[in-house]
Amino acid sequence: MNRSSPRTSDWQTRLPRRIHWLLFVVLAVALYFGLFRRYRMTTIETPALSAMYADATRARFIVDVSPSHAVPRDAIVWWEYQGATLFARVVGVPGDRFFVDADGRWRRESEDGGRVFPPEVTFPQTLSGVVLAPGGYVLLADRPGTGLPDSTTLGIVEREAIVYRVLVRL
Repeated sequence: MNRSSPRTSDWQTRLPRRIHWLLFVVLAVALYFGLFRRYRMTTIETPALSAMYADATRARFIVDVSPSHAVPRDAIVWWEYQGATLFARVVGVPGDRFFVDADGRWRRESEDGGRVFPPEVTFPQTLSGVVLAPGGYVLLADRPGTGLPDSTTLGIVEREAIVYRVLVRL
C-alpha cells in the first residue's frame, strides 16, 4: 500500500493558497499606494464650473491629486486664485512663445507647431513676445466671457496654483 502521508498532502494544498493570498495582499498594497492614493473621485459644487461646462455648478471628477511638475498642454486643471477654486484648460506650457500677429490675433509658437487663437481671445500685452519659463502656464477657460479669471485677465499662472489635473468628468 503506497499512501502518501496526510501531512505532505495537507502541506502541498496549503502552500498554493498561501502564495495566492500573499500575491493578493501585495497587489492590494501596490494598488493602494500606486493608484488609489494618486487618483481620487471627488464631487465639487462651484459656479466656477461654468467656465468649462455650460450651466454646470456641480460635477463629479476623477482627478490626479499629485500631477507631475510638467502639466501637459490641453489638460483641464483645477486651480486656485485668491482662495477661489477655478477650472481652465492649459493652452501654454513652459517653452511656448505668445505674440500678436499682423492681423491682431494672438498666436502660440511651440514644438508642436503652435496655435492661432480666435479674435475674441485677448491676453494681457505683458504676455506678448514672452517665452514661458519653467513653472509658468497659460490657462484659458473653454467658455470665455463668464467673468471668471484665467490667463486672459491674469497673464501667466504659476505651477503652484494648479492643484489637480482633471482626468475624467463623470
